[in-house]
Amino acid sequence: MLEILTAQGATVKLCKTCTNARGITELPLADGVEIGTLIELADRTIEADKVLNF
Repeated sequence: MLEILTAQGATVKLCKTCTNARGITELPLADGVEIGTLIELADRTIEADKVLNF
């Protein structure tokens, strides 16, 4: 699913606080995935037409 979304131009951002808590911040990310700040993620959530959160 992630590959399909990024291939279609979807923006995929991970919460840095969440990745830090899980000890995965320094691990390699899938293509098209970036780590964002809480402020950036909040702004994108407000601006987005649709948001997937899991």
